Amino acid sequence: IALHLISKASISMRHSLYFCRNKEQCPLDGQCRAKAVVYHATISDTTETFSYIGISEPEVKKRISKHKNSMKYREHEQDTELSKKFWEMKDQGRTPVLKWKILQFARPYQNGRFNCDLCLGEGLRIVRFEDGKGLLNGKTEFISKCRHKRKFLLERALKFTFKVLSLSEI
Repeated sequence: IALHLISKASISMRHSLYFCRNKEQCPLDGQCRAKAVVYHATISDTTETFSYIGISEPEVKKRISKHKNSMKYREHEQDTELSKKFWEMKDQGRTPVLKWKILQFARPYQNGRFNCDLCLGEGLRIVRFEDGKGLLNGKTEFISKCRHKRKFLLERALKFTFKVLSLSEI
């Protein structure tokens, strides 16, 4: 499969506007405002380390915030594989530590294109993960359809148009 992924080096100038304002507290060394990224989260304690690979089309800090929310409130425990592992470790009396890093920048799906580089990049990283051991991602993440194409479907445009027309008739 020929992937047209944008390397981190070639895109760094385009993303210079997305650097965090508070680099000392940033989980990604000041790059939390970057968009269209494949990221890697590591959750570990003194005995074990687990990894999760994910994608974010909007700013990655929004995605990280959702992960943190699912680890802050028990009712969101089942939201992600990462939060499931976090709560499992907490229940065992362990202290999980999270680390984040950006693996690559990629183009999100654009109307008319055949592939979504974000989804392909995530799938490639999951398949190529070192030993597969300790990876929290499930098979469904690799074989699922691109969720970024949905916003370009005619069906969604028609639903939105009908809502706007019905509001204007009021």
